[in-house]
Amino acid sequence: MPWKGFSRAAADQFEKNRGADGRLGERRQSEVDRTVTSQFEMLPTSAEVEMLMDANRARSIGASLNHYRASEAARDAKAQPAGKAAAAGVAAAEERLVEAQKETRAALLETEELLRLRGKVAVVNSRAQLEEAEEQYDHLLGTLAGLRQGDPGYPDADRMIQAARKRIRDLEAFIEGSEILSRYRSIPE
Repeated sequence: MPWKGFSRAAADQFEKNRGADGRLGERRQSEVDRTVTSQFEMLPTSAEVEMLMDANRARSIGASLNHYRASEAARDAKAQPAGKAAAAGVAAAEERLVEAQKETRAALLETEELLRLRGKVAVVNSRAQLEEAEEQYDHLLGTLAGLRQGDPGYPDADRMIQAARKRIRDLEAFIEGSEILSRYRSIPE
């Protein structure tokens, strides 16, 4: 997988923890999660993740198309009259189909890894935004302490506080959703 935007250490750590089948196991995944979340510089930017997702979408489409073509070729080969040449054709077509299935599965596994990565990046970004929103909220409360709604100096005081509270609630909900996305797994181990 092209780990653009990753530090060399992050890429090395990822490869070191990869299983024999090219996939991270649950225990190794949690080790990588701890490594990645404890060292933010290892995470790519949101834009870099989206570039990786775009490349993965193109790879997935190509793999699906190859899979379809290989399936059709295997079906056509099996429909040929029996004979030595036909048997060789079927074997070759089935071999291409197996390779296409591997390619499709690899693209799906890469999609899963990218979805988890996207979730991690979203969590880190959202936590930073949440911290900033909470600071702004505390500052608002401190600045506006003792002021009542309708005070001519701060006519929008209550509205500003409500907006700050809503921003915090929205960020908390987004972080919760992003954390679920960072653990996304649809293909069983």
